[in-house]
Amino acid sequence: MKLIDYTDPNSFSSKMRRRRMRGLTNLVQTIANTGRLNDNAIKICDIGGTATYWGIFPFAKFPELKFQIDLFNMNYDGDLKSVSLPSNVDIQKHIGNGCNLSGIPDNSYDLSHSNSVIEHVGNWKSITAMAKETLRVSTYHFLQTPNFWFPIEPHFLLPFYAGLPRPLRIRQQELFNKREFPDEANAIDESVRLLTKRELTFLFPQSKIERERFFLFTKSFIVSGKSYIVG
Repeated sequence: MKLIDYTDPNSFSSKMRRRRMRGLTNLVQTIANTGRLNDNAIKICDIGGTATYWGIFPFAKFPELKFQIDLFNMNYDGDLKSVSLPSNVDIQKHIGNGCNLSGIPDNSYDLSHSNSVIEHVGNWKSITAMAKETLRVSTYHFLQTPNFWFPIEPHFLLPFYAGLPRPLRIRQQELFNKREFPDEANAIDESVRLLTKRELTFLFPQSKIERERFFLFTKSFIVSGKSYIVG
């Protein structure tokens, strides 16, 4: 069994996602209870999401709701497989940049969602842009991202990776993940920029920030709540 294998329901990564779904399920219920859904349909903007991810959401708990889920990605190379979804779920794929969803009017969706995406969008300017778009396009939001200070970097499974100086990170990529220096190792290193709780509090000052724990360590953070305008 692999630690990171979203096609295996018994993998560590799949179990963590199912645990995370509890919070998302509760937020969907909160939105449904507001009584403000049009035609009893909840519209979800999933930034960087895949249909595979939604295959583990407990739609059966909401038989009275219709789910319209719009995925926005630069490409769909990461969508692992086709999934079987209930008849009350419609997933549409769109090409779009989560840092600039200018074609979407404010509050077009009931919920904006992203799972381990904001740490991949680039530099701080891009991260800030995605945070603002997450809040702008929807009434509620639910965002998950790994913790900078977790001892094992979750993408590369390397120890204390995020806090190391860049030359040592590159060296770890070479030694343990067999990356080819300099092109591949540098590109892989630059593809992830993990965030601290302090940074997330700055980006989402009015949101609820919860810790996802693995034993005594904070593995990742969940940012959620009702959306608001950030200046």
